[in-house]
Amino acid sequence: MKPYFIIGRNILLPQSSTTFKNVVNINYRSDYGVLAYDSKGNSIKDSNKTFKGGTSWQTKDKLVNIPNIGYAYEVATNEYIPIKYAQGSGFKG
Repeated sequence: MKPYFIIGRNILLPQSSTTFKNVVNINYRSDYGVLAYDSKGNSIKDSNKTFKGGTSWQTKDKLVNIPNIGYAYEVATNEYIPIKYAQGSGFKG
């Protein structure tokens, strides 16, 4: 599945056609981070020290469905950030 932004009522814009192409920007407090998960849905210890709010990470132009987590961006080998933490997701934290 490819990531899209909702830009209006029933209007979707592919992330790949924006300046966020192949990038995930972490939408969280700048003094905290979010946990990454492996492909089995297990949290990766201390990954929230790396994936801080406001940082940007290279990713692929597709989302991966992780068990018990949902759709996520792959940011490293077997490391995934849930889509809800991406800027533009609407997540309020």
